[in-house]
Amino acid sequence: MERFRWGSNCTRLIVSVLVLFSVLSCGTAAPPEDTGASSPAATISALEGTLTPVATEPSQPADAAQPTITATAVPAATPAPTPTVQAQPARNDIKIVLAAEPPGLDLFQTSGSEHSTIYRENMTDLISWVAKDTKELVPLSGFTGWEQVAPDRWRFFLREGIKFHNGEVFDAAAAVVSVNIQGDPDQATDSFADTGPITGEAVDPLTMEVVCPEVCPIFPRAAKALGFQAPKWYTENPEDVTSRNTMGIGPYRLRQWDPGIAIHLEAHPDYVPNPEVPEAQAPVIQNVTYLFREETTVRAAMVNAGEADLANNIAIADEGNVPVFHRTASGLNPFLGIDTIWNPVLKNVKVRQALAQGFDCQEIVDTVLNGATTCRGNAGFPGINGITEENVKPYEYNPERAKQLLEEAGYAGEEIRIASRAVSYLGQQEVMEAIASYWADIGVNANLQIMESGVHRDVRYCGIGNVDGDVSKEPPGCDHGDIYETSADLSSMDYSRLIYGWLSCTSPTSRVCEPRMEELGQRALVASGPERTQLLTQVADIVHEEVLLLGLFDGVIFIGQHADLDWEPRGFDRKIRVNTMQWKK
Repeated sequence: MERFRWGSNCTRLIVSVLVLFSVLSCGTAAPPEDTGASSPAATISALEGTLTPVATEPSQPADAAQPTITATAVPAATPAPTPTVQAQPARNDIKIVLAAEPPGLDLFQTSGSEHSTIYRENMTDLISWVAKDTKELVPLSGFTGWEQVAPDRWRFFLREGIKFHNGEVFDAAAAVVSVNIQGDPDQATDSFADTGPITGEAVDPLTMEVVCPEVCPIFPRAAKALGFQAPKWYTENPEDVTSRNTMGIGPYRLRQWDPGIAIHLEAHPDYVPNPEVPEAQAPVIQNVTYLFREETTVRAAMVNAGEADLANNIAIADEGNVPVFHRTASGLNPFLGIDTIWNPVLKNVKVRQALAQGFDCQEIVDTVLNGATTCRGNAGFPGINGITEENVKPYEYNPERAKQLLEEAGYAGEEIRIASRAVSYLGQQEVMEAIASYWADIGVNANLQIMESGVHRDVRYCGIGNVDGDVSKEPPGCDHGDIYETSADLSSMDYSRLIYGWLSCTSPTSRVCEPRMEELGQRALVASGPERTQLLTQVADIVHEEVLLLGLFDGVIFIGQHADLDWEPRGFDRKIRVNTMQWKK
C-alpha cells in the first residue's frame, strides 16, 4: 500500500497551498463601498480582477511541476433591459384665448359677437348648419332633416335619443319652447333678426313644425342662429341663473365659470353625433378653457409661449409671432346703423350722404388694417343674393362735396353720438376713431362712445321694434343712440338677413321704418327664384343710394394656432367648433 511520505514533494504542495490561500484571501484590497447601482460591465470587470492569479517566484527549478490555478468562468452578463417608452396619449384639453369675456352665456339673450363661439357653436347645436366642405345646408345632432309642407310652414324631424346637458329630453315639445322664445319680438333674440316672428307646433314626439307669419321659402337657411335650451330649466330658473349658462344639446357643456379669469367647458357625455356630418361628431378633445385678453399682441404671445393653443382675432402683424397663422373671411361685414326715425338731423338723406362721402375708407383699411380687406358701400359683399357690383361699390371720399351736402341740409353742428364696441373685430376702436376724426374734419360734431359689449347690446336692441303704435315716439326705457356700429352674419347668403334685422318696422335692432321700404321688403321676403333676387336687389339699391345703412368693409379675421393642433378654419365665416379639433400628437 502506497503511503504518503513527507519530503520535497510535500514541501512543494504546502507552499503552493499557502500561495493559493494568499491570493484568494489577501491579494487585492476591497474597493470602497458603492451605494449606487453598478453597471453589468463594471461588475464583470471587478470579478475578473479578483480571479486573476498573482505571479510568484518559483521556489523550485522551472521544470518542477506547479499547481495550475484556473479562474472560474464568469457567466455572460444579462444586458440591462431597455426601458419601454410608453406612447403618450394625445392631449384631451385645449385653451382658446378671445378678446373679451361675454357678459353672459344665455344663447337667447347674449348678443352675437366673437364670444358667441362659446355658447352658439359649442354649447348648443343650431337648427341648421352650412357645411364646411360642401357649403350645403345640413342638420347637426338634433335633427335628421326638414321639408316645406306649406308656403308658410316647415316640418322638422328630430333625431331620437338627444338629451340636453341637464338630462332633459330633447323632443318636439321641448324644441317648440325654444322656437317660441326666439320667435317672440319682445324677447329681442339674435335669431329674430334672421327669421322674424315665428311659432312652433309639436306634431308628434319627433316631429315639429315652424309657422311663419308670411311665406318663408328659405326658412332653414335663414334660421341659422336658432338654437335650443332645456325648457324646464330655462323657464323655472331666475334670470341670474339662466344668464350664466346655455343648457343646450351641443357637444360641450359648462363645467365652471371663473368670472374675469376663464370659462371651462367639458364634453357632453350624451352627445349624439350625426354620422353624415363631420362637424357633428363626438368630441375628441374633452376639456375646453376660454381665456380673455384684450391686446392682440398678448393673445399671439400666449400661443407662442404655450399658454394658449388658439388665439382668435389677432393682428396681421403677428403673422411671424405664432407657430401657425390663418387669414380667413369672418362672414361678418361691419356697418353703421343710422337712426332715420327719431334723430331729426339723420333723417335728412343729405346728411347721411355727407357722412358716407366724408371719410376715406381705403386709407383707413390701409393704415389701420394693413390693407387686409376690401371697402364696401353696403352691408354685404358680392355673392349675397341682392348684392350687385353697383350697390356694393364703395362711396367716393369727397370732403368738399360732403361739406356742401351738410350745408344744403342746414346742419348746424348738432351732436351725433356714435356707439361702438372696442373689440368686435381687429382694430375696431382705431377704425371708429378714424371715422369720427374724418367727420370732425368736415364739420360734424361726432361724439364717439366706446362701450362694454353688454351696454352696446342694449343700444343695439333699442330700435323701432320696441315701440307700440306711434312710431314717432322713441323706445321707452332705453338709449337708442344716433349711430351704432354693428355687423351681420351673412352666411345665409341672402339680403333678407338685413331686411329682417335692420330695415323692418318690427325689428328691435332696426332704425328704418317707412311704408315704401316695408312694402318692398315684405314682398322680397316671401318671393323665391328670380323674383326674389330682383326685389332684394331693389332693397339693396335703396340702402346704398340713401345710406340707410353705412357699409364699411369685408370682415376678415386672423388666427394663431399651436403647431400640433389639427384644425383649419371654415374659410367663409368665423365659427369655431372644438369638436372638429384633435391633437396630432
